[in-house]
Amino acid sequence: MKVYLETFSQIDKELGLLFYASDIPGLGGRIKERPEDFIVVENSIIEPDSSGNHLVLVIWKKDLSTREVVELIAKKLGIGKKAVGVAGMKDKRAVAIQKISIPYKDVDLRELEVEGHLKILGAFRAKRKVRVGYLRGNFFKIVVRGVKNLGALNEIIAQLRERGCPNYYGYQRFGGRTRNHELGRLIIEGNYDLLASRMGLRRRISGVKDVLRLDLRLLRFFINSYQSYLFNLMVSERMRRGHPINEFIDGDFVKGGKPAFPLIGYKSKLPREEAGDIVESVLEREGVGPEDFNLEIRKLRDKGGLRKVPMTYRLLKAGICSENDVILSFWLEKGCYATVLLREFCKWSEPPI
Repeated sequence: MKVYLETFSQIDKELGLLFYASDIPGLGGRIKERPEDFIVVENSIIEPDSSGNHLVLVIWKKDLSTREVVELIAKKLGIGKKAVGVAGMKDKRAVAIQKISIPYKDVDLRELEVEGHLKILGAFRAKRKVRVGYLRGNFFKIVVRGVKNLGALNEIIAQLRERGCPNYYGYQRFGGRTRNHELGRLIIEGNYDLLASRMGLRRRISGVKDVLRLDLRLLRFFINSYQSYLFNLMVSERMRRGHPINEFIDGDFVKGGKPAFPLIGYKSKLPREEAGDIVESVLEREGVGPEDFNLEIRKLRDKGGLRKVPMTYRLLKAGICSENDVILSFWLEKGCYATVLLREFCKWSEPPI
């Protein structure tokens, strides 16, 4: 049995990130003081095809979200935003290199650029539109400024290598201080009046017809955030009981050769034995079950899925830039959060949300 270090951050507790895999004192520090401090390079596989009907653009962006890039390019080309394909969404306060696709046409790529914010590094034709399935992961290079306890860097890396890193959903998933998962729970409960109040709506929501007038994609995102919160609680309960992150316990599901917990949906099967007891204890405390995600509105229903308990990362390296700044570089599998890995190093009392 392992004893894991508990978080002392109130925000972590509210989002279900209750433990650290490493027990070394944190570095503290600040991220994203400037866009160049957070560099992301997309690792996506897209096969070129000289006769393809799509044009894949390799873009460099700075201080623009992927959504803003899509809107900008769609407007300049006079096409709908849905015609622009992306494999993943990248942060605004960062420098990122990623691929997007547009319907193939003769276009002066320089006209799509925005000085200092958007460059086209290359382009090639492809048979299919860029989609999430093409994404394998992302390479990161992140500067953390104003740190302390520099001698702990290599020891934390060694502990993570031995124990694994919990594959928590990160702060971005929950919308910062808006607590999207709480809104998702209100939808599951059918508490639409309180949902309307929390969303700042001036009208009441009394039934399905009123719900259908809302942005269903946004409501679905709230539900997914609540699923993420439940998963975080399961991982935390596993750690509270002293079980390993990257080794199997009785009843564990398997995904990619690693232990996995369910993302609860209406078709979810629950594990048995000790893993099942962990899952059921979380659902019982929350007062929910798989059947609660089979909502009356079809577009809000979610079947559920599986997510690995340990984070999949590679090539983790750390270096010292100056007396109080460090640089961390690593590769993360898609769906994993860089801030969760950074959390193990920094152990923020006030996370960067």
